[in-house]
Amino acid sequence: MNKGHYIWNRAERVDEENMPHVIVEAFNQWQRKKMNHFNLKNDHGKSLVLSTINKQKKQMEENLASLGYQVN
Repeated sequence: MNKGHYIWNRAERVDEENMPHVIVEAFNQWQRKKMNHFNLKNDHGKSLVLSTINKQKKQMEENLASLGYQVN
């Protein structure tokens, strides 16, 4: 997966009228895809998936906060 190509890492490019719900919706869809077959992964695989999700969620929240939005 290419780093830096997630819409939440380029939130400043999204129209203000669509913010922040478009970013949050895109993140939620991405997260659901990452969680597919989660239970079939071994412990290391699960750890990698959760680490990636947590890292990207933190980046999304930081990017939205820098634009004046708050996401819980």
